[in-house]
Amino acid sequence: MDQVQDSVDCSQQADGVYGASCLPSFTLCSNGRAHKTQCPADLLFDSVKKRCVYPNEMNCASKGVQQDQSNAPAEKSQQHAAVPSTDCSKMSDGDYSLGCTPEYWSCVDGFQVKRRCEDGLVYDSTQRRCVPSEDCLMQQHSDGSFGMLMDDET
Repeated sequence: MDQVQDSVDCSQQADGVYGASCLPSFTLCSNGRAHKTQCPADLLFDSVKKRCVYPNEMNCASKGVQQDQSNAPAEKSQQHAAVPSTDCSKMSDGDYSLGCTPEYWSCVDGFQVKRRCEDGLVYDSTQRRCVPSEDCLMQQHSDGSFGMLMDDET
């Protein structure tokens, strides 16, 4: 018996994680947008705990769900790795980066989702979006800290 996770309309949902238990993926809603997210290897989503857990932590056998997902095709470009993060557990929901880099992360309900801008773009936390590197307002200063690039530093 195959179970298919229903599509979640995040435009009508609060930020958070949504999905059916015993599946290797779930939907992360952030700012009205849906992000299909894979649990780390060997973990399945638990809709009660709202996180990925080991299969022995819940009863998936009674749901008729095959726990071996090794034959399922991977859509790496559409998925993000999500892991519980102690950093995100103490941070407000939102997107974060360490300066003008292609990599950034989102925090939603204590989960950290690693993300990456499209080729040729970097994430600017000041503008809260991916931009060409020359348009990034958040730059690394000579002392190693990050902040707005001032005219006298160019």
